[in-house]
Amino acid sequence: MDWATLNTNIKKWVRVMRSIVQVYLVSEKSLNDQIFGEESSVTCFVDTVKAPVMQLLNFGEAVSLGPRQPEKLLRILEMYELASELLPEIDVLFSDSQLGSSLRGEYREVMRRLGNARRRSSSSKALLLLMSPLILSLEERSTRHELRHELPHGAGRTSARLLTRFSWSMMMWNISQYHHRQMLSIRDGG
Repeated sequence: MDWATLNTNIKKWVRVMRSIVQVYLVSEKSLNDQIFGEESSVTCFVDTVKAPVMQLLNFGEAVSLGPRQPEKLLRILEMYELASELLPEIDVLFSDSQLGSSLRGEYREVMRRLGNARRRSSSSKALLLLMSPLILSLEERSTRHELRHELPHGAGRTSARLLTRFSWSMMMWNISQYHHRQMLSIRDGG
């Protein structure tokens, strides 16, 4: 699947997953409780919602198992944060039965895989590929003070939330050192 299609599908997944958990599942559980009573509604509820929930989880798993691409980092992070945010609601909705326990387990597994994919996508090689033009311009000017002018509009605010100044500086230093070694290796034919 090309990046544009995947990006669109991930955005849809985030919207749908939030709606399914916070609206559809809550309403369905309430309706089952009203019709069947709390004791017998659990099995009916889980049987009713299992297929759509598993379909959503399968997409999340597929994204997490896909190839490492630096451009996927923000979308995977968005998916992971949503899964973490919805976890307490999933735990409450599926806390009553063995079937519910298996769905909770599947949800946690997909969340774990998204977390692993997030870590893989943010590896130094992925960041190097993503930030390569920035590093080249920094090396040409041999100054780090120009960094904020080289970032895309709004990226400074985002990065400020995600990284402290120290970790940002260390990351940039490590990436520039890695990039420098790579360039020497290419120049020397190694």
